[in-house]
Amino acid sequence: MANTVIAFTSDHGCHFKTRNPEYKRSCHESSIRIPMVIAGPNIPQGTVVKQLVSLIDLPPTLLDIAGIDIPETFAGRSMLGLIKRRVDDWPEEGICSD
Repeated sequence: MANTVIAFTSDHGCHFKTRNPEYKRSCHESSIRIPMVIAGPNIPQGTVVKQLVSLIDLPPTLLDIAGIDIPETFAGRSMLGLIKRRVDDWPEEGICSD
């Protein structure tokens, strides 16, 4: 278990157009924030990342934690630098790939 990484996340779900006709595209907290917790060796406990990240960043992050090269075809970025406070140039908006 010394080399086990646990990642917990969720989907923000569907609020069934109860707040506005824009479905999930609303500014309500339930539409813009979801829980994500990553724990394991070399992951500092109690770290809170305030930058905007996406689920698309989770696969590169897990590969990076495991020491596996991230394929160039991946659209996301590893969050490991954010978690370890080594990244200052994280984009303020989501990454779009063509």
